[in-house]
Order: sequence, then structure tokens, then C-alpha cells
Amino acid sequence: SHVEDATPAVGQAAVVVPDAPPVAKAEPVKTMARLMPGCRLPQYPKRSEEKGEEGTVVFRFLVGSDGRVQSAQLVRSSGFERLDNAAKDAFMQCKFTPGTIDGQAQSTWVKQPFTWRLK
Repeated sequence: SHVEDATPAVGQAAVVVPDAPPVAKAEPVKTMARLMPGCRLPQYPKRSEEKGEEGTVVFRFLVGSDGRVQSAQLVRSSGFERLDNAAKDAFMQCKFTPGTIDGQAQSTWVKQPFTWRLK
């Protein structure tokens, strides 16, 4: 009975799987989401203008396959919360050309800087 128990293990060990050559997989073709023309750019908040606040804010936006912004993450603050919020609110209303993977529209993250500069 001890020998019979060992037999299946020996049988399995005898199966030799030749090493398959590595299949060269093509990298998926990806495109980034892009801001569509006609987006209404952020308007300077009156209070920030009066106080002379300037700076560059950077957000990451999750753009859905429909081109709408689904989520926003602050990457770098302008140094002024009022300016950051005004930029975020404006870009959240914008439409983007969605990013694609192998030609199919996908939800993708896109980095969007915006510089506030008084004229």
C-alpha cells in the first residue's frame, strides 16, 4: 500500500513540460485624456485678486470614458486655498477627450496645472 501511494507522485514528476518560448506581448497603445477646446477657464476669485494672490496649482483629474471629470486630487497647491478651489471647480465642469487603451475609451488620470497670474 505504501508503494501505491508513491506511484501517482512519481507519475506526475515524469511529466516534462518543455519551456515555452516567451511570447512577445505588444504593449497596449495608450493615449492620455486631453482638455477639450471651449473649456471655460477658471475665473479669478474677487478676493484673491484684491489680495494679489498668485501661484500655480496642479490637480490630477480622473476622466471617465465619457470625458467627464469623476474625481480630483490636489497634487500641488498654489499656496492659496481659494485659488485651488476655483481652479478645481472650473476644471470639474470641463469636458475632456477621454484617454484610450488600444482604441477603447477608458477612465484615466490626467495632470492639469493652472497658473494664476494677475494682469
